[in-house]
Amino acid sequence: MSARTPPAWLRPEQHVSWSRTVAAIESWGTAVLAEPVGSGKTWIALAVAHALGERPLLLVPAVLQAQWRDACARSGIAGELHTLERMSRGTAPSGTARLVIVDEGHRLRDPATRRGRLFARWALGRQLLFLTGTPIVNRAQDLITLLRYGLPRDALRLDGVVDLEALALERRPPTALGRLVIRAAAPARIPSRRRRLVPGPLEHTRGECVVQRLGEARLSDDATIRRLLQTVFLDAAASSDAAWRAALCRYRALLAQAEDAGQLDRRLLRRWAGAALDQTVLWSLLPETGPAVDAALIAADTRWVEAALADGTTDVEWLAAVRTLCADDRVTICFARHRATARVLRGVLGDAVAWVEGTSAGLGPHRLAREVVLAAFGPERTRWRARRVVPTILVATDVAAEGLDLQAASRIVHLDLPWTPMRRDQRDGRARRLGQRADFVESWHRTPPPAIEHALALSRIVHRKSATARRWLGVLERAPHPRRHRVVPCCVLAAGAEPSREAVVALRLTMGRRVGVVIVARTGGAWQPATWPTQATPAANDHIPESLTIRRADALLPEAITAATRLVTAALPASPHRLARIQRLARLAARQRDRAALGALDAWLRLARSNGAAGMATWWEEADLASDAVWRRSPAIAPDPEHPLQVEPIAVALFQSPDASLR
Repeated sequence: MSARTPPAWLRPEQHVSWSRTVAAIESWGTAVLAEPVGSGKTWIALAVAHALGERPLLLVPAVLQAQWRDACARSGIAGELHTLERMSRGTAPSGTARLVIVDEGHRLRDPATRRGRLFARWALGRQLLFLTGTPIVNRAQDLITLLRYGLPRDALRLDGVVDLEALALERRPPTALGRLVIRAAAPARIPSRRRRLVPGPLEHTRGECVVQRLGEARLSDDATIRRLLQTVFLDAAASSDAAWRAALCRYRALLAQAEDAGQLDRRLLRRWAGAALDQTVLWSLLPETGPAVDAALIAADTRWVEAALADGTTDVEWLAAVRTLCADDRVTICFARHRATARVLRGVLGDAVAWVEGTSAGLGPHRLAREVVLAAFGPERTRWRARRVVPTILVATDVAAEGLDLQAASRIVHLDLPWTPMRRDQRDGRARRLGQRADFVESWHRTPPPAIEHALALSRIVHRKSATARRWLGVLERAPHPRRHRVVPCCVLAAGAEPSREAVVALRLTMGRRVGVVIVARTGGAWQPATWPTQATPAANDHIPESLTIRRADALLPEAITAATRLVTAALPASPHRLARIQRLARLAARQRDRAALGALDAWLRLARSNGAAGMATWWEEADLASDAVWRRSPAIAPDPEHPLQVEPIAVALFQSPDASLR
């Protein structure tokens, strides 16, 4: 915990998260602020910059630039803005800002993208603060990736975590991860009441018709491409009949393009699938040049498209249900991933509905600035005067699902189910925010037709991803504060019988500003990493003198300290060819009595043995190709200063079976 004083603009319930984040940045240089969506992470991050005395660089989605400018002006923090979209286009921020605040940090969860590769290299040597209420989108590796942008794999070695990358395979994280990932126990937030819009008979019929039709299409002779096309069609049909028909029309155009190109390559498929599924498809598994498309398949599927478009399916049933739901004048936001779904709903709700789609926005038939439309559903709704009537319904695509403050709404309607629970939580978070005045927020989920859901299995996929996120975030909410463990006089507990262990020792380890706690147990004369016993309570040991238990503990402590030191100082293997090159150049510099070169090579050696952050990989690739003259100068990235390791005991538990002696 930081001993600094928080600025006045922070709410009292944000102080603990702010203090833990400051401590994490000061000690490790990287932190993930993972407080729930709508809990004011923007203000906590600016307060961290204020406490550190830094002028931060704010790396944010383009749609949130105005919101961040306003927050900086109100807090008095001068920050430089750069967008994630510009990073995607290959443009890195300029300037020398030391502290980088990344809003919606989960957008950097894929290090293989152009944005991820550029950020990893650019972020080397900087302090990184990622803001995301949903750090785990698909799997635990998403969170580990964010940490690895700024941290080596053994960053938590003082807590016995040898390799951060290995944590991604664990069912639950160690509580020590809470030193880097800040998620305080959830405060009293606005509750959410989840409801369902169940499909009626017409929707059941539509789903069965779509699945039957899809089974008649050839699509592709390649099994992978065929499954991809089926998934896109089912995903569109799950949203609405309008989205299904739009997908059919796009497929007809795709067939014409494939006929001209002579093949169905990755570029055409990716353009046709659209952004809705872009994060769920491993495009790299598909070859750049796809299989040849024969004329018979194109002709057959063109006829199939025309027959499918002639079917008499309709959206009238669910549209009527949503219109009835929104007739009570409660301020409502309807989210859809497919533009066709949003547009058909806009047409049914009439001219008084507000809408946001991509960069366009408006009220009924009237185009308005996007910021003006969103302001009608934000904190300033009572002063909104853009039109004579203040709208009560907003129909939006997922462009409005992240970061925006739409707290005037108290009902969210999910017109289609997102592929990740992250997107669902982000949508709900537009209304479940600090400042929400309603007693609760309604969250309505429209269920896909059963036949489509059975074929798509979307609910099962979302449930599996949600379970992973809940397990990890639940542990992090109970994680220890960075400096909660105080060194106290060694507490000796003569515990009851536990045949598998002779003693358990908890040790506090300190190295510079970093602190950790390691627990080791002695079993059969050997020391191994362990957990603290859940029932280490003093036993009735009237026949054992207290001085004897203390002597026994004192005798075990040196062994425990040696075991813990060995555990946390085990280094990950360095590249053999890199070490051999440094040694060869060092021998040459020694013969030439070149002290400057020897000092530089010593710095290179410490870097080679330290396993750096993710961006170090590309940096080392360039260094390996450089001439020997480059290695005889100090590296561009200075190695972390070395600090002595201090080990102090916190507590000892001794176990004694009834027929054994502590002697």
